[in-house]
This record gives sequence, C-alpha cells and structure tokens, in this order.
Amino acid sequence: VYYGRGNIAKGYYGPASPWHSDGVKSWPEYDPEKAKFLLKKAKAIGTPIIFNSNNAYPLMQQTAELCEAMWGEVGFKVKLGIYDAAPLLQQRRKGEFHAESMGGSYRFDPDGWFSRQILSTSAMTQGQSRFHNERADKLIVEARQTVDQQKRLELYAELDSIVNEELPVMYIQNAAMMQAGVTNLMNYQPGVSGHPSSSQAGFRAAWLA
Repeated sequence: VYYGRGNIAKGYYGPASPWHSDGVKSWPEYDPEKAKFLLKKAKAIGTPIIFNSNNAYPLMQQTAELCEAMWGEVGFKVKLGIYDAAPLLQQRRKGEFHAESMGGSYRFDPDGWFSRQILSTSAMTQGQSRFHNERADKLIVEARQTVDQQKRLELYAELDSIVNEELPVMYIQNAAMMQAGVTNLMNYQPGVSGHPSSSQAGFRAAWLA
C-alpha cells in the first residue's frame, strides 16, 4: 500500500519522532498458523467480522482490503464495507461494526492522541473503540500532568504497550510525509500534520509568483 515507505508501527509515534519510545512492547507476532489453531480450538471458524472504511481515503481502503484477505485466510468471515462519512458515522454511533481502517494525523504532543482515542471518557473513544482500561486512563492523566519529557516517554511506552495487548487500536503503519512543489510557489511551508493547508502553513500562506 505504501510502496515500501515509512515503517511498521509498534506505537503511535514512529522512529523519526522525538516522542518515539523503544520501550513499547509490541502487539502479538504475526502468526497465521497459530491464529488458525486458536480459532479452531475455540470453535470460532467463520466468526463474522464487520470491517469498515471511509471511501474518501484510498490508503485506508487498500489497507482494509489487505486486512480483509489476511483475516479471511485464518478463518474469519469478513464483511468489508466502504462508506461515505455520514453512514459510517451512524454505524460508529450504533456500534454496528467490529473494526475500521483509519488514519491519524501527527500530534505535536502525545496527549492530543491518547486523550482523544484511548482515554475512556473521551467522546471519540466512546464513539469508536469503546475502550475502557483503568490503568490506561491513569497513565494518560499522569502524563498530562508531568513536565519531564523522559518521564512522559516512559508513561506513554507503558500506555502503548497496553494498547498493543488489548488492541482497541492496532498500529499498522507510520507513514512517511512526502511533499512536492513548484519553483514559482512562494512562502509555502509544509504542515507537520501532513495536511496541504493548516494554520500558518500549507497553501493558506502561499502564493504563485
């Protein structure tokens, strides 16, 4: 999907980020034969999975198609749905899905991710994964109140290790941010989040000479 660019993600932040931590315990190793064995042992071959993706993002769709094939290979019965934003939001609110192929933009501070997508009281968490882990909540609050970056890195490493064990979110890919431009585009500054236009960056502050 990404043509060999970026890296396999073991946590929210990739190796190029100052918030990357080597202390994150990875998710379970890819082992389709073990997965087949566990499904058979649990008499769960053919278990249905409703797997959704937004049709506005080809990378998400292509990732979903790969996951659909891999999950189907080990014995799940995957129903992949590609939807517009409105019906996708309705399914999220009703909880009528098991997984969704999603993406996240870069956050300058980790709290911008964890307090939205992992904290159990967050509206986004309640509307998507429904994840609730008391230890994870405590780590997020403690990290938010800590000014020492090394200490925060340790807290977030433990937090991402919990995420990788319980899998409310499965980190798959840290994408490389790529930009292209022309010589007569003046004052263009790439936005760190990857969006073509953001506050004080992107096309918003640029002009053609």
